[in-house]
Amino acid sequence: MIRVGIYGNNLNQGYFLAGLLRRLGVDARVFLPAYAHAQDTHEWWSGAALDESLVVRLSAMAAPGASGTLTSQPVIREMYAAAGEFDVLILREEGPALFSEFAGCVKVFASQGADLQLWPWWLKTHFSPEALFREAAANWRFPANRSVLRKAGTVAMAWIRRVRSLPDLSRRQRRQRAGIAQCARAIIFPYQRYLLDALAYPADRVRYIPLPNTPPQDLDDHAAGLPDALPVACKEAELLFVHPARMFFLPRDGNRFLKDNDKLIKGFADFLRGYAGNARLVLFGKGLAEDIHVAGALVRELGIADRVVWLPELSNRELRSVLGHPRTVVCDQYSPFVNTLGNLGRESVYFGRPLITSYDGEDDPMYSSRPPNVFFANSVATVADAMRQVAALSEGERQALVETCAAWYRQNLDPLKNARRYLDVCIEAMALDPEGGKA
Repeated sequence: MIRVGIYGNNLNQGYFLAGLLRRLGVDARVFLPAYAHAQDTHEWWSGAALDESLVVRLSAMAAPGASGTLTSQPVIREMYAAAGEFDVLILREEGPALFSEFAGCVKVFASQGADLQLWPWWLKTHFSPEALFREAAANWRFPANRSVLRKAGTVAMAWIRRVRSLPDLSRRQRRQRAGIAQCARAIIFPYQRYLLDALAYPADRVRYIPLPNTPPQDLDDHAAGLPDALPVACKEAELLFVHPARMFFLPRDGNRFLKDNDKLIKGFADFLRGYAGNARLVLFGKGLAEDIHVAGALVRELGIADRVVWLPELSNRELRSVLGHPRTVVCDQYSPFVNTLGNLGRESVYFGRPLITSYDGEDDPMYSSRPPNVFFANSVATVADAMRQVAALSEGERQALVETCAAWYRQNLDPLKNARRYLDVCIEAMALDPEGGKA
């Protein structure tokens, strides 16, 4: 029996993948460092009790990104001892960095996003003059009632903390690069290919497989009707444009992988000028403080505050009851540089809801065809146009979308089929490096 250890995105995707691989006859388990600040409030998506047989519990670990994450030797030794039980490690997030000095088995890198888009280039992202200036400006503005002296002190302390963490971040950057290079296979999104090319990663080792999606039984575990968390204005709306993504659109040191949420807000304002019906845009107070602040100001500036509803982040089951509502339109991300069907996009397919996103579905090796519910938008004008197209759908067309999405989901996003593809990649990696260790 193949033994597979999984590290990264532990609170959902890693755990799901372990369970799916177990159904395929694999001894699969996910490493679960103790970070109670997340685990105590996480529902594990379905609310079901955690299957401890799928978990390798580890001792307390420093918070992600904190100085010391890669220098806590007792934690590293504990992780390496646990990893010695496995034939293959599937590594996400900072997993390649954490296991870069471990040579006890074959390793596969499965990108979660930031682990490839940001972490190998961490110093440029966080320590360039532009990044430091933006952080200083953000600390200067928030909160507005601070005295000048207290604001200056906050800026100085933030700068000192960043400089003190420089050695750890430099080590993290080097180890993430090295860890990815050691992996015998890499599973990525197609739009990330040029990033692996920049790391000189062999093209013949790259694979494109969807993230292990939420099992359908968990997707079905949601309350009937819209949750009480939504105000009456939402429940009475003819169209409910729901945007659960975090606010992340202000330019940051050349980082191209943003959500471009501002395009959605501006596009919605444009759409409203020609729409006589009752529509609402639902935004969430989730993301970076500066972006949330600017998004709120933009809503007021455009004069659409009476049509926009701000909510705190909902629980998974509450959010899914919204996604399952027949008047919901799912709004994801709008950057032309993030051409992928994310978690929210995949769930929109399951529920058969229109999806307005920058993913165009063209020539995507992950899927057999473009998802039938996608209304492409990556600019203010195309967002507004996509909203008009959705508003023009008849009830029959909306119902037909549910049916075609169900067929597309079965063909492309069946969780067990994609877990089988992950397993095939692990078997390929073991054949490439049968003795284990660095590929």
